[in-house]
Amino acid sequence: MKIFQSFFSILLFAFVVLIFATQVYANLKYGSGEYVNICGTGLAATENKCNKGCDTSSGTCSASGNYVVKFTCNGRTSDGECRSNETSFSTSQSLSGTTCGKTVQIDVFDRTCRNQYGQWETCALQDYIVWYSGDCSTTTTQRSCNESCSANSDCGSGLTCYSGSCRNPSCASQSSCQCSPPTPSACNGSCATNSDCASGLVCRSGYCRNSICDWKTSCQCDGPTPTPTPTPEYKSSCDSLQVVGGNNSNVPSTVTLRARASDNKGSIQRYRYYFGDGKQEEITSVEIQHKYETSGSFLARVDAQDSRGNWKSSSSCEAWVYVNSSPVESFKSDCSNLFVNGGNNNQPPTTVQFTLTGYDNKGGINKYKLDFGNGIVKETDGNTFEQRYDIAGTYVARGYIRDNKGTWKGGTGSCSQTVYVNTKPLTQQPKTGTPTLLTLGAIGSGFMGVLLLTLKKRFVA
Repeated sequence: MKIFQSFFSILLFAFVVLIFATQVYANLKYGSGEYVNICGTGLAATENKCNKGCDTSSGTCSASGNYVVKFTCNGRTSDGECRSNETSFSTSQSLSGTTCGKTVQIDVFDRTCRNQYGQWETCALQDYIVWYSGDCSTTTTQRSCNESCSANSDCGSGLTCYSGSCRNPSCASQSSCQCSPPTPSACNGSCATNSDCASGLVCRSGYCRNSICDWKTSCQCDGPTPTPTPTPEYKSSCDSLQVVGGNNSNVPSTVTLRARASDNKGSIQRYRYYFGDGKQEEITSVEIQHKYETSGSFLARVDAQDSRGNWKSSSSCEAWVYVNSSPVESFKSDCSNLFVNGGNNNQPPTTVQFTLTGYDNKGGINKYKLDFGNGIVKETDGNTFEQRYDIAGTYVARGYIRDNKGTWKGGTGSCSQTVYVNTKPLTQQPKTGTPTLLTLGAIGSGFMGVLLLTLKKRFVA
């Protein structure tokens, strides 16, 4: 008897321990799913010991700034961690709205971990939850045509339950097309409703007609002659230039530039980059790296060559590059480039636009000056100029920058450009006028000379 009581006591104790263990170590639930990993608890997923922003009862994680990010994975992860389909950092993220068969991880950090270039930076994890939404239920296979049924829901897509069998709803009572729909009538064929007619036709007065002009005898079946679609006008443009890496770094600095251009009839062939330090490079790629050996502010620019060989640029294809100075760096300044932006190769009068660039690593540029090649020179604080040319001809424009030491630099090389002002085309032949006495005399003398030469030859013979 005592042995039986002892065995019963041991069995009861094991049962209590099993119940207690089940209650303690059962994963926490949220919605139709369960937590598979919680901060401080790990894969046991029984409680949140970190408690620094994540609430397992509401399925949300929050922070005082944009420090919260959510990841979503397909299926149930085996290691209790999910790092796919990352959202943007925000102040709060929630598990609500997640479909079945998904694992969701929400992390709370001490700051935003991704910088403005999309790179992940070092930051401290404060709290996290990993939750599985639950398995998706399997869909019952629906019955096909002619199989037995008791309700419409028993039949597959496009079928209805008629007299205990799945049928095509458009002709459920017609034995000739219980499973496949009737063949639609062509134009001028008989019909009772629009569904009896082929695509693009409607039923009018018992016959299928063209829906566009079914009342017109001339086009009951053919339809009106379509208006030809005009060929779109050719367009190409340089759309943007961005500094995507290395900006505001110390000299020497390697900076990454990225261009964007468009062509509605082909592809962009090449990109010509001007870095603002007097150097340039032409490549086929939209992205390029350039090493700046001098500090300062540089106006970078790109021209794009379209599929027809034309070079395109715009103010959107310019970007400032900033390179921080070094205490041991020697003084450097120069004129970098003179660009002709518009008005070139036009007939007079034409207004030509210019952009002048340069650099000064010890104080910046004080003045910009442009000699337009027509006797006019302008000096301004800005780097853009306009000048009207009233007379056709070829002009050499020269740009200069004045550095912080008062020295003017430029006027040659990339800071010199040729402006062409074209003459007006000849619209009619010049008038010859009435022949003058001198002209008639010349013609007469020529005739007499030929006559005398002929007589001389006959006389000698």
